[in-house]
Amino acid sequence: MTTNVDPEKTAKDSPIEIHLAAGAADRGASQQASGAQPGATSSEPSLGPPIFRLQDMGVWYGKHHAVKGVTMDVPRNAITALIGPSGCGKSTALRCLNRMNDLIPGARVEGRVLFGDEDLLSSDVDPVDLRGRIGMVFQKPNPFPKSIKDNLEFGMKVNGIKPTAERVEQALVDAALWDEVKDRLKAEAFSLSGGQQQRLCIARAIAVEPEVILMDEPCSALDPIATLAIEDLMKNLAEQYTLVVVTHNMQQAARISDQVAFMTVEGTAEGDRTGVLAEVGTARQIFSAPKDPRTEAYITGRVG
Repeated sequence: MTTNVDPEKTAKDSPIEIHLAAGAADRGASQQASGAQPGATSSEPSLGPPIFRLQDMGVWYGKHHAVKGVTMDVPRNAITALIGPSGCGKSTALRCLNRMNDLIPGARVEGRVLFGDEDLLSSDVDPVDLRGRIGMVFQKPNPFPKSIKDNLEFGMKVNGIKPTAERVEQALVDAALWDEVKDRLKAEAFSLSGGQQQRLCIARAIAVEPEVILMDEPCSALDPIATLAIEDLMKNLAEQYTLVVVTHNMQQAARISDQVAFMTVEGTAEGDRTGVLAEVGTARQIFSAPKDPRTEAYITGRVG
């Protein structure tokens, strides 16, 4: 469905041409209505039960309150996009989902981050084991300085999975890369194009059989053709995995996502700035009928 809207109209209107993610409605239709997110209507794709529940989540870097009060659900087997202006804490919030902020000196996460029934912020959680269950793909492709095959097998070994030719092939098939590299698996990963390197990083993430894949602006360093290939791949991966994606590209969020969370920045009494979650909803609702005026101002281009 494509909706052309006039940016001069009311807050219900948005200049974004809505291209709902191919297959999103089909994925939603297959979910049980009992697990749908609150507020979903029969005209929208139904989002399934949550795999993450964020409850008043906040992040501090030393004395700087980077993100505060994030409360939202992330539905299973769907694509959730985090959008918002630079500096609003999208990537910081994303890194809370697999404890990557633990690696930053002075970082502290508060609130609760529930993964199923497990509180990921508990001291009982092993962050290394967690990152095998919740994989991550970064902004710039970061293959290891090894062969294509070794990139995949290394991750398997680290996570206690026995590397096999079948597992290597399946990961590359799932990442839509097998046909392009099957005859040169011993070639250096750096010999691949930028888009192929990013798909190799996705293959490396899914080779360890995670439940969730986090993506921090995975297309920002790619050309338009490679970007479309990654977007198609993300939509296919959502059949098997839960994806949470940070993107600055609102058209991309409209194309790929089932759910959208808009984050923005608020000033503090001390003159500092902190990231907050302004609104979360289905892609159709956020881009065609945002409820928060800050969301409407951002997607119409008046701020951001």
